Amino acid sequence: MTHRTATPAPGDLLIAPPEARDPNFRRTVVLVCDHTDEGTFGLVLNRPLEAAVRDLPLGLGSDDQLWGGGPVQENTLHWLHMHGGLIPEAMPVSGRVHWGGDFSAVRLLLKQGEATPGDLRLYLGYAGWSGGQLEDEIRDGVWFITRGEEELIFAAEPGNLWRTVLIRMGGDYALLVNYPDNPRFN
Repeated sequence: MTHRTATPAPGDLLIAPPEARDPNFRRTVVLVCDHTDEGTFGLVLNRPLEAAVRDLPLGLGSDDQLWGGGPVQENTLHWLHMHGGLIPEAMPVSGRVHWGGDFSAVRLLLKQGEATPGDLRLYLGYAGWSGGQLEDEIRDGVWFITRGEEELIFAAEPGNLWRTVLIRMGGDYALLVNYPDNPRFN
């Protein structure tokens, strides 16, 4: 896994540097789901909410964790999954990972117990950038960028995802996992 400075693409991971102070993105890993000249759409992978899918007013009885996808339109629902063949209109992101698609198919998978947190996750809100904004932020060091891997996107331990990705990137990036939460207390 290596750090890149190239234009982001679907399936890339954006990693916030340890000194990032924006509380919306502090120590986060964001999956780029879509990137065009008009802008970029991503989902934060490591922000569990204190709510379950059953807490949504959609009649879904699932006890699966609900996730915070980002600070934009936090009242909108998005989903990542590895059920591209079962969810019509799903958009491929990377390998077997897909984004969105027909929600009635998602509802059916959840109702039948055919989806697990290891292959389908629901997110409230998203991370978004206007055209060129994300490239500028990457160039300015606001984000590290690397290619995502399926097992990272659906990590069993998302609380450790930020550390795991930096360690896999190796070199100086691996050293950043020891950067204190507040350098003034070092």
